[in-house]
Amino acid sequence: MKKQIIFLITFLISLCGFGQEISKLSYDSKILEGTWVAVSGNKSYEITFVKGTIYFNLKKIKTTTEAIFGSIKYLEDNKVIKSVDIKGLGSNPISVSYSGIDRKFEIRYSEFGNGKRINGKVKFDIDADGTTAHWYSLYKTRLIDTENYTPKEDFDIPKELTFTKKPSTKSQSNQPAPHFEFP
Repeated sequence: MKKQIIFLITFLISLCGFGQEISKLSYDSKILEGTWVAVSGNKSYEITFVKGTIYFNLKKIKTTTEAIFGSIKYLEDNKVIKSVDIKGLGSNPISVSYSGIDRKFEIRYSEFGNGKRINGKVKFDIDADGTTAHWYSLYKTRLIDTENYTPKEDFDIPKELTFTKKPSTKSQSNQPAPHFEFP
């Protein structure tokens, strides 16, 4: 009888543990979070990385996943010519994964415009000082959403850039983290 009670208690604890699953980032995202700026001639590019969460139900199991999202601004002669903000997972221009090597990230990158889209992957390696990063090896990946978008020929952003991290401001640190919910 004692073994049956222990089994029942263990089973109930396990069942409760599976009721909500939380997936945390496997790396410290602070090194990446913030605004990064690169300049190429009279053009500049601003990428802002923020940590957010994704909530969804998977076979009646509530799941919460932390993720890094990014928005991007294209400027020419210090005037914004294009800005893509985080509006939802489908329109998110940047999603980040950690390569497992200190300060090296892989970014899935998308550009949208005039009913056209291009998807790609790029390496984003942050130097030891934490203030400089290299964007390189940008290449096209297969376009998934072919019904709604025609493929773009090429990227608006160069395939190689050096970014510098801007110091964060008080207003940036007070912004709410993005979160997305799926039924």
